[in-house]
Amino acid sequence: MVGIFPNEESIMRLLSAILTALNKEWLLQNRSLPQHTMAEIDHT
Repeated sequence: MVGIFPNEESIMRLLSAILTALNKEWLLQNRSLPQHTMAEIDHT
């Protein structure tokens, strides 16, 4: 373990945050309909 991280739990928190952000970004990019289109459908 590199001295930057005080313990294994801090490494896991960082990795978890990065993977969560990447997953959200991927989900937003791979929508079948754009968000504004879905909002228009929801209002009708």
